[in-house]
Amino acid sequence: MNAHGAAAGGDAVQAGNDRHVDRGHGAFVLDGTWDSTSSESMLVIDPLGKAYPGHLVTVIDPESGKELKSGEIGDIAIRRDSPVVMKEYWKNPEAMADKFRGEWMLTGDLGYKDDENYLFFEGRSDDVIKSAGYRIGPAEVEASIMEHKSVASCAVIGVPDDEFGESVLALISVTPGEADEPAMEREVIDLCREQLAHYKAPRHVKIVEEIPRSLAGKILKAQLRAPYWEGLDRRI
Repeated sequence: MNAHGAAAGGDAVQAGNDRHVDRGHGAFVLDGTWDSTSSESMLVIDPLGKAYPGHLVTVIDPESGKELKSGEIGDIAIRRDSPVVMKEYWKNPEAMADKFRGEWMLTGDLGYKDDENYLFFEGRSDDVIKSAGYRIGPAEVEASIMEHKSVASCAVIGVPDDEFGESVLALISVTPGEADEPAMEREVIDLCREQLAHYKAPRHVKIVEEIPRSLAGKILKAQLRAPYWEGLDRRI
């Protein structure tokens, strides 16, 4: 089979998968256009790009609704008057209040923009880890972990922490025959600390047989989080 390219849909492409496509088929991975329905997705390492002409897209603080400065992680939002934004939820003011912050519609995606207004994807808002006052997008942490030669797949989640509210837990599956578990856990943490701010690095690493995924290939993070939050009255 000769393939010139591949387009991914439904979720971010985990780091490393683009390299597998390139090596296996001599093709490139298209990091697609972006929209709030996730009909197409993007590589987590590269910028999504800029908004199409006629559309205003920015990053806001979901609590205050204020636009954030470049480099600050917040909710990716689209201006209400953009032609792709709905007018309203039918007779549902509660849903409207949850979805809109002033003139901005929340997409449910977390990210940041740079000085040239390129947007970067950090993960779904539901997957954001809130630790010691920081908002941590799992995608960046997962990209660093996937650089370890023995990691086959990984998922980063937030788990309860009495001191920080949540702490970063990395669940990893490894290439068969290559796992020295105690050494592997330390190596993954050290790798992340070399590449990321220390507060983003996992505090704990757990090796698992496999990372659960949906039929569409999405990592089931709610399923992974559930055992850690069972019996608690909140999920930060």
